[in-house]
Amino acid sequence: MMPKIKSTGLVVDQLEALNNKYVLSNGFLGVSGIMDELKQEDNAHLKVNTLLKKDRTGEYYLSVFNPLCTSVKAAKIDLHPLQLQPKFHEQELDMDNGLYSRTTIYEVNDVEIKIHSERFVDQKNRNFIYSKYIIYVDKPIDLEITHGFDLERVDKYPDDFTDVVFETDGDLSLQAIAKESDKPLYIVYGFDKNFKNRHRHSKIKHQENYLIKAEPDREYEIIKYVGISTDKRKDFEYLKKVLRRSQRIGYGELLLNNQNYWERLWKNSRVYIFNNDLVDRYNQYNQFQLISHRPLNESMRCSRYGMTNRPIDETFVNEMYMFKYYLNTDYKQARRWLVARIRGLEEAKANAQRLKKQGALYTDRSDNLYINAMIVINLMEYIERTLDKSLLALGGVSMALEISKFYLDYITPNHKKTNYQVLNVKSLDGELTDIDNNALLNYLIKDCLGKCANIVAMAKVENRKDVEEFLRANQYDVLINEIREVKKKLYLQQPNVNNLIQIFDKYFKTEEKLRFPDVLNLFLLYPEDFKELVKEENFAYYNKLTNTNGYGAFILAFLGITHGFEREANKYFKQFMALNIYDNANKYNHVQDTLDLGLSACLYLHIVYGFAGLRHDRYLMTADSYIPNDIRRLEFKIKVAKNIASVKIKRNSAIIEWNEYITTSTNEIN
Repeated sequence: MMPKIKSTGLVVDQLEALNNKYVLSNGFLGVSGIMDELKQEDNAHLKVNTLLKKDRTGEYYLSVFNPLCTSVKAAKIDLHPLQLQPKFHEQELDMDNGLYSRTTIYEVNDVEIKIHSERFVDQKNRNFIYSKYIIYVDKPIDLEITHGFDLERVDKYPDDFTDVVFETDGDLSLQAIAKESDKPLYIVYGFDKNFKNRHRHSKIKHQENYLIKAEPDREYEIIKYVGISTDKRKDFEYLKKVLRRSQRIGYGELLLNNQNYWERLWKNSRVYIFNNDLVDRYNQYNQFQLISHRPLNESMRCSRYGMTNRPIDETFVNEMYMFKYYLNTDYKQARRWLVARIRGLEEAKANAQRLKKQGALYTDRSDNLYINAMIVINLMEYIERTLDKSLLALGGVSMALEISKFYLDYITPNHKKTNYQVLNVKSLDGELTDIDNNALLNYLIKDCLGKCANIVAMAKVENRKDVEEFLRANQYDVLINEIREVKKKLYLQQPNVNNLIQIFDKYFKTEEKLRFPDVLNLFLLYPEDFKELVKEENFAYYNKLTNTNGYGAFILAFLGITHGFEREANKYFKQFMALNIYDNANKYNHVQDTLDLGLSACLYLHIVYGFAGLRHDRYLMTADSYIPNDIRRLEFKIKVAKNIASVKIKRNSAIIEWNEYITTSTNEIN
């Protein structure tokens, strides 16, 4: 059995955090909102990955018409937490089957009205969401129940949609065109209920409205079946066909099927933590969200903030932390991630031109220069780990060369070209600007240039004649010589006499406070390149100069746990591991109001590369034991080529057992 995330009580001021941290997703659909009674104005959203919207604050997954909306009035009083404070509220996320449920009790005129609702997104048939809504009363009372499409969305749809048509033929259906994406939207909402009612006839086609005289000792239940598509091949006919089949199968059987699918998703991904229920629960939740938001194909966006109502963020944490999770657990998702980057090459070239530079710049809104290098590094690591070289012919070679071309144009040589520097850049998190020779960036660029040359050499082995012709035609043969030259002479921050690496030029003179000592990522990415004493001294030095955010806490915890600073490391670990969680055991519920998948990946990396001391050398692997006293043992699996490594860590031992990886059909697991 998987642990559950549970929270009792409702703090209205923290409603947005609750909605975001209990979000459900299958990569295509994302549903937030802890109660069916909540609307978009309450930060409850139904998102579709393939529909996007831009405004001055960024790019978003578009919120579509939400058919899960249900409102209840008792004695004409709206049962909504902003209108009437609940007497009791509890919510729970079951990570065995992906089921979110909540129970809320209101009191109106001495009558207790209990509402229980639950929902899950289908992980296999990803166009579908299923929900159950049940009302109980302890005394007779008149209720008005309305369910169907969110009225708040309907009132505002001209901003985002055209050609909106509602239909009622037993089901509630909607068809529209998303303005910015210019894609169709099809939604079908079917439902079953177990009660008779006085139906309010209305010209409104997007909602059902009932008046009932509720009696105690019985339940009033609505089961909802929702199908959503943006593909003309999966229009109303397809959605209704699957919806009818789902109704025949029944809600309970659909939930069981979802649980079986989750078992397969967890099979090679789950990290088992023994003797510490809190860490185990928080880790499984973060992995649950990473799996839920996995890239389903090469055209879907994978945002750091998941499918919440935050701007889509594809920043350094995606490439530096999240990609490593998918590479370790699911090659298919890692491959899709890289293919999406390859397909974005023309946009990256346009980014470089905007800065009046050659080549390609994959970046975020703050023109982060680190992402570029990580993409090439990730491509090479993927090829070495999987032995899959197909991405070379798909455009991987061109992408690596264009990224390297950007760096060669950006880097500044001295007048004799004996030394190359990277000037006027930002820190990894964008907080510090106009700095020179950031230690992490320069190491990443050097690694990127070296791996670019290796990628070209690998492509030549596969098809020398065609690759050499391609290189000559695009003048890449000259570029490769320049890449080798710059890599050899690129300036790197070296440990000084005190074994300290300066985070950027002249930092030791100012020693300004940091939120994220990004230089420490060198010891995560290149653990074999630095002496243990260098790592220890840099932890002690930057620890004193850091006012940590989530990522600062992660990198300090990671370095501390492996280098003898267990007390400080555990303090930071407990801080960052809890930021995505909202439950009764968490004192950090209020600190962060959104889900951050980058921090989810950091927790995984801390356990695997910190507690387990895992190290890769292509498809060779070693492990060590750094688990704290409150964890008895941990176990996990890592995919390497056609094998899978089972890693078992105890306080005084680390064991790796190898087995052949048995693939599952692509139709079965995605």
